[in-house]
Amino acid sequence: AALQKIKLASKQTAQDKEGIRNLQMELSLVREERDKLTLELKRTPELIEKALADLKEQYESKVRQQQLELEHSCMELKLAAASRVEAEQSLLQIQAQLEESSASLER
Repeated sequence: AALQKIKLASKQTAQDKEGIRNLQMELSLVREERDKLTLELKRTPELIEKALADLKEQYESKVRQQQLELEHSCMELKLAAASRVEAEQSLLQIQAQLEESSASLER
């Protein structure tokens, strides 16, 4: 009976040691995960700042591009207006010449 008690006790001790080993491994994994999450939390503000800086750069680039396009459109509009004035003057000259020619033919 005493031998069985000793065997049972040693079996219990082995199970306890196995349980402790398992708990230690689990604790180690939990600590690793905690450390990873801590690093991630520390990096999060940097990641947000970088994302915001990237968005700001994209926005500013788009604004610069649109300003250039606007300047180009304004220049084209001015050229078109100048061409229109020129065409109107040319038309007036041609009309005057036609009237002059008609008057000459009528004489």
